[in-house]
Amino acid sequence: MNSKTIFKLLVPFLVLAMLLAACGGGEEPTETAAPEVTEAPEVEAPPEGEPITLQVYVVDYTAGTTDTWLENEVVPAFQEMYPNVNVEFVWGTWSTFGETVAGYFAAGDGPDIINLGSEFNGLYGDQLAPMNQYLGEAA
Repeated sequence: MNSKTIFKLLVPFLVLAMLLAACGGGEEPTETAAPEVTEAPEVEAPPEGEPITLQVYVVDYTAGTTDTWLENEVVPAFQEMYPNVNVEFVWGTWSTFGETVAGYFAAGDGPDIINLGSEFNGLYGDQLAPMNQYLGEAA
């Protein structure tokens, strides 16, 4: 599996994350200065068919509703398409969002997908993987 395939696997969850972010809600996150990143890290793809796990950090959800829908409907549908890909959710809150996400970027480590609102484009946009070529012209 090459890095293009990994990005293609991320696309459905990125679209979902964007939809969830558009719903808004919760406390306004506080902005934290982002560390400067000079280049994206290399991603080594696992061999074809080898099990991999995508971690998804989600803050904009309703307990007992959105989380249940993601776990019981979205993930099984995704896994029908990509049976070797497991999805692990990290459920966050807006009250700790700023510090948590800043920590992920400062450490250069964290979930594969982070539920960011568009207000964070200026703060973290240059540190995110470019997805335009995978999302198509409509995005």
